[in-house]
Formats: sequence, C-alpha cells, structure tokens
Amino acid sequence: MSAEFFEHYDFLRNYLRRQGAEETMIEDALSQTAVRYTMRRPDGLDNVRAYLTRMANNALIDLLRAHKRKAEILVGDDWDLLPQESVRSAEDAVVENYLHDELLLKISSLPVRQREAIILIYIQGLPYQQAAAEMNVPVSLLRRTHSRALRTLRELFDVPSTNHPAT
Repeated sequence: MSAEFFEHYDFLRNYLRRQGAEETMIEDALSQTAVRYTMRRPDGLDNVRAYLTRMANNALIDLLRAHKRKAEILVGDDWDLLPQESVRSAEDAVVENYLHDELLLKISSLPVRQREAIILIYIQGLPYQQAAAEMNVPVSLLRRTHSRALRTLRELFDVPSTNHPAT
C-alpha cells in the first residue's frame, strides 16, 4: 500500500469517527479507501488529504447503504426493510446501538423455544419449514411459538399489538 495513505491514516480514522461511524464500519471504509487509492491514484494530485478524505467518505456511504439494505427492523408482525438515510448523525448511531443492544438483551430473556424461533427466523433467515425442521417441531407449533415471541418482545418494548388495538 501507498505510504501517502498511511501518512493520513489517523486523520481519516478521526474524520470517520466524527461522522458517527462504528469502529467496524471505519475499518472497512479505511480498507476500501486504501485499495481504491492504490488502484486509482491520479498523477499530479495537489491535495492528497482532501482526495483521501473524499474517498473515505464515499466508502463509508457505500458501506452504510449496503448495511441499510440488509438492516431489518421489527414492525408489527414482520420484519420489513425500511429505507433510511445513508449518513447518520452521531446521536442516531448511539440510539441505534442502544436499541440493538436492548433488542439482543430482550431476545436473550425469552424462553428457550421462543428465542430459538426468533434466531432461526430473523437472524439466520430460515423459512418456517427449515426452522421447524431445525427445532424438530411441526410448522404450526413454530408459528405459534414465533407469534408468542413477537408478542412478548412487543410487551417488553411496550409496543401495542397491531392485531388487538387498545380500547
């Protein structure tokens, strides 16, 4: 890799931190920036730092967009992909990390079968038939277990059920 890149490495890392990116996202963006710079380094560049900063910012945006396409948010009875902004503020990143940790904590507090159903369906992305086979239960029992797990998570998050509106 280019020595020019490493001269600006600390500056780029701090710049990406100020953008509110997580450490893993920063590492990935810096790796992509190094590769892109090595492959596309233009001749006669006047301001290497500005060029690398723009490349790092673009790499971060690309990673965030890819991450957002994969991000799943619990809405009602299903997980839906929702379009979101490509660049987050530091406050949004903190809130998102807190909610993610909170969700994992609440999932871990579920009964074993409910937790297993949530993990197989949402985290591993298995269809009901495969998840039921993995758990050694009929699909109908998996669906009931899954429904109970979602109801429990809604209660833990104090989210009203979409099936039974409050009167």
